[in-house]
Amino acid sequence: MEFEADVLVRDILRQVDALKVQRLVLDGLTDLELSIIDPGRRRTFLASLAMRLRMRGVTSLFTREVPKIVGTELDFNDAPVAILGENLLLLRYVELHGQMHRIMSVLKMRDSEYSPDLREFQIKDTGVKVLAPVRSAVGLLTGQARPLGTSVGGLGE
Repeated sequence: MEFEADVLVRDILRQVDALKVQRLVLDGLTDLELSIIDPGRRRTFLASLAMRLRMRGVTSLFTREVPKIVGTELDFNDAPVAILGENLLLLRYVELHGQMHRIMSVLKMRDSEYSPDLREFQIKDTGVKVLAPVRSAVGLLTGQARPLGTSVGGLGE
């Protein structure tokens, strides 16, 4: 299996070079991580991939699915990419008033100040719309939000 991960990355880098790619999205990093049998090798493998892309001037976006879409567990200890990433965004579903909402949070932004606010976002035909900071609920990162006072700013408007 590890051989497959090595071959996949070699092919990706060849395509990046051949097409002169400047931006790359690797969707579903979990599958690549799991194809590396030795857990100790995962971090160095992904660090090497990120470094090779950076040396080529490629801006990379890696996505990694969190197994649960709702719940109190948000543990990234087993995710080597969490340490390697320069910027980390958490996109999460929350349930409130019998409806699913999407929220986002910046977990890490290297060498930059950022707002710690949680924001609801919507995906529509016209694109992604990021709404005002959410002030109307608590427990958002658990995926099990609870209303807070009156509805002001996101998730209830």
